[in-house]
Amino acid sequence: MDGIYVGSFAHALGSQKRHLRESAAAGLLRSAPADLEAAGFQWHHVCAPRDTAYDLARAAVAEIAARDGLADIDAIVYATCLSVIR
Repeated sequence: MDGIYVGSFAHALGSQKRHLRESAAAGLLRSAPADLEAAGFQWHHVCAPRDTAYDLARAAVAEIAARDGLADIDAIVYATCLSVIR
């Protein structure tokens, strides 16, 4: 193999958009909001209670499929973030 080529990127975010400070006040962050803001983050997207990680993964793949990007693939790489378990 001579190299690796990445042909399509897609993402899906949780439907609830909150400012970092709101999420911090609700105890939903693992990092200090000031640290996240210094790194360029402002918003925190979280899933609605009815949504699952599978729903987000399916939405991201559907985005690629809509562009006819699934015709000739060797791998789908899936990445997620930490979930909050309460």
